[in-house]
Parts: sequence; C-alpha cells; structure tokens
Amino acid sequence: MYAIFDTETINATTMPFIYDFGMTITDGTGKIFDRYTAIVSEIARTPQLFNRAFYQWKKPIYILRKNIVKSFHDVMADVAALLDKWEVHTIGAYNLAFDLRAINKTMDFLTIKGKFFQRELNFVDLWSASCETIFSTPDFIEWAENNGYISDANNIKTNAEVAFCWTTKNVEFSEAHVALDDAEIESVILAACIADGNTFTTNRLIGSPWRIVANYREWLDTFLYLEDVGQNW
Repeated sequence: MYAIFDTETINATTMPFIYDFGMTITDGTGKIFDRYTAIVSEIARTPQLFNRAFYQWKKPIYILRKNIVKSFHDVMADVAALLDKWEVHTIGAYNLAFDLRAINKTMDFLTIKGKFFQRELNFVDLWSASCETIFSTPDFIEWAENNGYISDANNIKTNAEVAFCWTTKNVEFSEAHVALDDAEIESVILAACIADGNTFTTNRLIGSPWRIVANYREWLDTFLYLEDVGQNW
C-alpha cells in the first residue's frame, strides 16, 4: 500500500512550519482506503505564526470541517499507527523534497527528536514521477500548449494542479491547497503514473524535475521539424 501526504506551511522558504497535514492510503489504482487529517496546534494556534500563512484565509474551511487539532507529537504517533495498520511500503508527495524539508524544519522548531516516519519505507516524488511518465508524451505537450499551461519562461507547467487536470481532462479544476484535498488528488496522479507503464524514479530526489519535460519538449520539437523536412524533401 501507498501513503500519499501533503503539508500546508506558514511560509514556503523562511518558515516552512506545518499547520495542516493530510494523508491518504491507496493501493496505486486511485482507490483510497483511508484518510487522515490534522491541524498542528503549536503552529495553527499561535497567531504570530499562523497569520503569516499565505493561505491563512482558509481558516474558516478548517472550522467548518471540524478538523482535529493535535500536537505535532500526536500527528507523528497517528501517522505511525496508520502506516503500520495498512502495512504501507511506499510514501509519496508532489514535490516530496519540500514536504520532507517542512517536516524537518517543523520538528527542529518544536525541538522534537527522532524520525517522523518511524517505519522503513520506499519513497516517490510524484512531481518527478509525473515528469518521467504522463508529462513526457506528445499528447500532453500539445494539450498543455493549447490550454495555456506555459510559464513566463516559456516552459510547460508541471505542478500538481496541471497533473490532475491532465489526468482527469478537467481544465476547470483548481487545487484546494488544503492538505487532505491535495493528498486525494495526488493519489489519482500516482495511479496515472503507474498506469502509464513507464518506470519512474523511486528512493531518489531529482532536482528541478520540470527540466525533464523541457528537454522532452525540445527533443519533440526537433523530431517533428526533421520529420516535416524529410516529408518535404
């Protein structure tokens, strides 16, 4: 079984302290067997911290959902129990490097010792997995260009929202930036990467995975140009 998780933090760079943690348990087909969500009390209940969060205006969403507020220690214990219960062998997240850094920074800030993931696990970064599979196809490149998923630097956008839009063919979708909601869509993305049939990297973080798609797009443009030249020779 896989555990897909997401974190929402105060600040992505200077203070990546987690205030919202979400996780799903999935078998890799998109089916979700269990869900977990918690608001981290030490961060969320400290106004000097939470009020700096980019998405702090989403607080009413958490209140309406009656999310459980827990200490980070309790979140760690809950996650450990969940992983053991479902005999999880692999964890994953979209931009895993960020989420792992957020966990480490939060534990350092709260002076918590030990490992967050107490079970021996494989790991997969769904960002690089998507770039290596579902994004590196002519159909995706054409779809992304036609639907405006192009950055200011003229690169194909490769974030989780784009991955889910492509996977579901729903260009109206907008990422919630709520941890459990995002973990749910990332479970669908994982299933798409597996169903693609091509291998993707595990147990290693790839820096700037978007470059995989940029390089593929450049190769594809060259191939199509040469093919067109050849046909008109």
